[in-house]
Amino acid sequence: MGFENDRTRTSRWYVEVTSKGLFRFLTGPRERLFEVAGAYLREFLRRFFDSEGSAVVSKGRVKVLASNYDIEVPRLCQNLLEGLGIHSKTYKTKHKGQLVVIRGKQYRYNSDLFTLTINRKESVYRYTREVGFSITRKQNKLLSYFGLL
Repeated sequence: MGFENDRTRTSRWYVEVTSKGLFRFLTGPRERLFEVAGAYLREFLRRFFDSEGSAVVSKGRVKVLASNYDIEVPRLCQNLLEGLGIHSKTYKTKHKGQLVVIRGKQYRYNSDLFTLTINRKESVYRYTREVGFSITRKQNKLLSYFGLL
């Protein structure tokens, strides 16, 4: 685990794990992963949003987003959130072949990108209280917005 801060990457935390068992689990039947996600839904959702998501506060509004290239993952998370009474929607936000400029260099998306969005204020509040982020910076943004910090 560490913090990356160089010219080619945005400042970010990273975690590296070496585990044959974890590798087999993650590359194994998707149904097993989804079964475990359902059994530990808050923990699964928290880690998913920690790694793929963000808390956004802008112009007096708040939302939580998470993106993934595999449509089944945001849909699974949407179903899990629904079970907690948290409204969310999944959108295709980038199309395969679409151009993007990253640090001045032009690329094309190799796959469609899907974004899961929680944007109803009461749902974001419920997410903050029921699931939340493990990453303090992200969680504090939500807590501060709702006056809980």
